[in-house]
Amino acid sequence: MKEKLLKIFSNAISFVMSPFLLVLLMFAMMFLFTHLAILPLYYKLYVLLYVSIFTILIPLLAIFAWLVLKKQPVSSLRDYRNRNIPYALTLLSYYLGYLQMSNMLLPHYMLEIMLVAITVMLVNSLINIWWKISAHAAGAGAMTAGIVIYGLFFGVNVVWPLCIMILLSGMLGTARMILKQHSLAQILAGYLNGFICTMIIIY
Repeated sequence: MKEKLLKIFSNAISFVMSPFLLVLLMFAMMFLFTHLAILPLYYKLYVLLYVSIFTILIPLLAIFAWLVLKKQPVSSLRDYRNRNIPYALTLLSYYLGYLQMSNMLLPHYMLEIMLVAITVMLVNSLINIWWKISAHAAGAGAMTAGIVIYGLFFGVNVVWPLCIMILLSGMLGTARMILKQHSLAQILAGYLNGFICTMIIIY
C-alpha cells in the first residue's frame, strides 16, 4: 500500500513539474507576482495562449503523431535512444514559438525565457545522444535560477517562492528515482544544466 501511494505521488509531482508546463508556469508567475500584474488581462491571456500552443500543444501532438507512425507506445520514451526525435520536434516548436513571439515585439525578459528553454533542451538533447539526462530536473533547475534572477530584476522578494521551488525540486528528483526513470547522477546533471544555462543566458 505504501509503495503504491509513493508511486501515485511520484507520478503526480512528475506531471505537475513536467518540463512542458514549466515555461507556461514561469510566464504565469511573472504576470501574477510582479508589476506586470497591472497589464490588461487580454494581453496576458494572449501571451499565455501563444506560450501554451508552442511549448505544450504542438510538441505533444508532434510527439504523439511520431509515436503513432512508428507504432511505438509512450513507454518507449523511457529509453534515451528513442528520445532524439521527440527532442528535435520539441526544439523546432520552441524555436518557432520564439520567432513568433519576437515578431509580436514582446519584451526581452519574456523572450529570454523561451531562449533559456531552447538552450537547456538543446544541451539535454546533445547529452542524450550518449547518456540519459533528466529533462524534468533541467526544467526545475531553470525555474530555480529564473526565480532568483527575475526576483532581482523586478525587485520582488522571492525568498518563499525560492524555498518552495527548491523543496519541489528535491521532491521531483526523489519521485523520478522512485519511478526508476533516472539515477541520482542523471537528475543532478539535468538540474545543473537548467540552472547554469539560465544563469548564463539571462543574468
